Amino acid sequence: MQSITARTSPPEPCWRRRVVIAGGLVAWGGAIAGAAFLHEAQGLIGYSICGPWGCAASTEALVGYHLLLTLLLAPAAVLLSRLAPRGVRRRLGLGVLAAGLVLGGAIATNAAAEWNRTAPGDRLRPYTLQRAAFVVAASPDLPAVPLTLAGLACVAATAVLDRRGRQPPGEAEQTTPATSPPIPPQAGPAEA
Repeated sequence: MQSITARTSPPEPCWRRRVVIAGGLVAWGGAIAGAAFLHEAQGLIGYSICGPWGCAASTEALVGYHLLLTLLLAPAAVLLSRLAPRGVRRRLGLGVLAAGLVLGGAIATNAAAEWNRTAPGDRLRPYTLQRAAFVVAASPDLPAVPLTLAGLACVAATAVLDRRGRQPPGEAEQTTPATSPPIPPQAGPAEA
């Protein structure tokens, strides 16, 4: 019995796919190099984030750091959204998003508690939320912002792919037979 598969377009030549992959890797590497050296571009933005809650490193350094970690997480997010089955894709995306939010919440809670304990006087206590958000955004040791962005990207990609009805290669629909088998005649009671 022959089977046919539904193809919407002819397969791309092998060289074209390799060129696209190589171009993507070069662009990704260039973006990582640019993010890694963004802190060298002093004066690009021109100031750092300061307020009664404290001062951070230069804005270029913070943006470069978050961009670098986001770019390092991007290939995993793209592969996850392209290759994983629907259920796994959704659960992992939500898990990464939850990890980023929980990590950010833990950092913010710790920062708020420390700020309320050590802030000089009552006049700075109203800035507790700003201080907590500032510490989450400016903490280079714990990547809460890039994890949250990667989780959001995975969840968004899952929603878009589910809306389109796309299935990853592992979940391809079963092939349908080209012709249905003939129906055998029903054997009835023998007539006399």
